Amino acid sequence: MSFKLLPILLIIGIFSGCSAREYDDKLSDCSDLSNTNRAKDFCITSIAVENKDATICDNEFLSASGYSYECRAQVFANLDRCLELSPPALQASCFIYMSEQQNNVEACDRIEEIGLEGWEEFRDNCYLNYYGIINMTGIPKKVSNDRTICEKLLSRRGINSCYFEMADIYGEEQFCDRVVAESEGEKKSLDSCYYQIAMSKGNEELCGKITDYAYTQQRCYYFLAKEKSDALICVKILSKEEVTQKLINDCLKSGSPQSTCSQISGDSLRESCYYSLDEAASS
Repeated sequence: MSFKLLPILLIIGIFSGCSAREYDDKLSDCSDLSNTNRAKDFCITSIAVENKDATICDNEFLSASGYSYECRAQVFANLDRCLELSPPALQASCFIYMSEQQNNVEACDRIEEIGLEGWEEFRDNCYLNYYGIINMTGIPKKVSNDRTICEKLLSRRGINSCYFEMADIYGEEQFCDRVVAESEGEKKSLDSCYYQIAMSKGNEELCGKITDYAYTQQRCYYFLAKEKSDALICVKILSKEEVTQKLINDCLKSGSPQSTCSQISGDSLRESCYYSLDEAASS
């Protein structure tokens, strides 16, 4: 911040007739937050912006974390002030917050001006926060009903994260289908995406899309069979070599056991299935 700006801050503080003490109740609510994703920073800053009171930016927590200058830039509602902050990551955070405060998604596009390595991901996070897909500021917001949000992003990581979040919000596998999963982490997240929707919708067809990185198809079919009391779902896993005797016994507890055994393709597993039935009948 330039030295020329300091007198302006002092004048605003004097003529506002306010001090941070007047907002103790609201600030107390902020203090109860963790600072994950800077939730506490943004909470305090939102009070300063709402009341147009730059003195709140001198809050002990903001001063200690080095975000007082960012807070002041936002009180003045001037996007250019964000570029005066240091380090560059702080400039990106400023634009993220300003896009929300000014209801101006174009503020996110100015993150490119920072020249920060990986700026595309910062810009994508700004978009996701603006549209309510993720919450980086701790300020409650509604999720946008715009289903094309992910197509507006630039980085693969941002796009994939967007599709995962959209799948969770809408409970639709079409968003999982659009993910480009190349790394092991992405493949695990994609398995989780299909698994969660399969469980919530009771759709065993989605189990077949799981690639066994985070969840196995066997686990997916198994829990759906138990949830729906449909032993025929078990047939889809009872022909696999890794099936255990316990799994067979569990699958036979629901539905039509005889029908289940007859549809098992593997000879040894089919015999084991009938054996389990005989054991159950004689006990």
